[in-house]
Amino acid sequence: MVGTMGVMETTWKNMWDTRPVRLPSDQGGNAKIAGVCEGIGVRYQIDPTLIRILFVLLLFSGWGLALYLVAWLTMPKYSMRYSPWELVVQNTSSAGTVGATGQPMSDAEKQQKQTGWVLIAFLLFIAFTTAWGDVFRFSSIAAIAMFGASWYLLHRRTPIPPVGLLFPTDREPGPHAEGFSTAADSSVPTVDLSGYSPVQGHATPVSGEQPPAWDPLGAAPFAWDLPDPTEQPQPKRKRRTPWVIGLVALLSAAAIGCASIVFAFVGIAPWVTSESVGSVEMRPATSTELADEYTTDVGDILLDLRDLHKLDRDREVVVQSTIGDIDVRLPDDIRTTVTCKNKVGSSSCPPDTVNSKADGSTLRLVVINDIGDISVS
Repeated sequence: MVGTMGVMETTWKNMWDTRPVRLPSDQGGNAKIAGVCEGIGVRYQIDPTLIRILFVLLLFSGWGLALYLVAWLTMPKYSMRYSPWELVVQNTSSAGTVGATGQPMSDAEKQQKQTGWVLIAFLLFIAFTTAWGDVFRFSSIAAIAMFGASWYLLHRRTPIPPVGLLFPTDREPGPHAEGFSTAADSSVPTVDLSGYSPVQGHATPVSGEQPPAWDPLGAAPFAWDLPDPTEQPQPKRKRRTPWVIGLVALLSAAAIGCASIVFAFVGIAPWVTSESVGSVEMRPATSTELADEYTTDVGDILLDLRDLHKLDRDREVVVQSTIGDIDVRLPDDIRTTVTCKNKVGSSSCPPDTVNSKADGSTLRLVVINDIGDISVS
């Protein structure tokens, strides 16, 4: 268990240390907003359009915007060492820690720090305006899990970032450790970064071992034996078509898998056509009009019993939905017991008998919902 936790911690640290940088349009990127998708695409060597599609899909779960803002907050701009989050929390500059060295932040770092505060404010607003019940919905959990799994799989596929994209970390990874090295070798991906410009006042990350700026003896050991200059072959452009197909297939499989889990959980099959699709709204006023059950597979149910004042006998009524919300309004003059069963969603039901002193027959109400909220009042 300890070993597993250690591996997970190491993997997470490597994922964080080699996380992508943002490539906004003002630095040459083909970015639409902040360069998040462009940066992820360059870092992990995939088409940024696929990342944009993933964020759009996550929007339907309600978490796409929040996850994009988190990525924006934690990803530094190209040629900057620190993200807006680090500039806010650690109060650091590219030259070191402000409190330790007295080195002031550059104008670009000050601007990114302000951006960090704005992003944090937006995220806090989202947090305070989101109901806690929504956080634990299946769609929310699935969205966060899909985002984390996608990042992990991309890191597993390309653990070492392209040469010259990121600044090296302080740690020295071992020969078999995940992470990245600044030395160019056959395992390090290479991309053409000439189209991207550094932030004003900042230099691009330097790849490979460099001789000192001034060597009085001219004796940098690795510079003694210089080969004859040869024309470097142009790096071959990677064909993205196989990866486009592969990632689309992966996303499709993930969507099918999530759907299969949902339908297995609620006990229905998605390929079975059901006529019980749509909202149900009923207001029975007599015992004859009151049905024994109100059901739907997909849709909301509103059962209003406030016009029902008398029963001819004890009745049990089942209200059931597979996917959708259920809202039941109880009668004012009938003794009623309520039983609620809910798998995913919030439930608000009276714990005791309603109208316990009422004369006449008793109404037993059973409310069952697989995915959705239940409200009985």
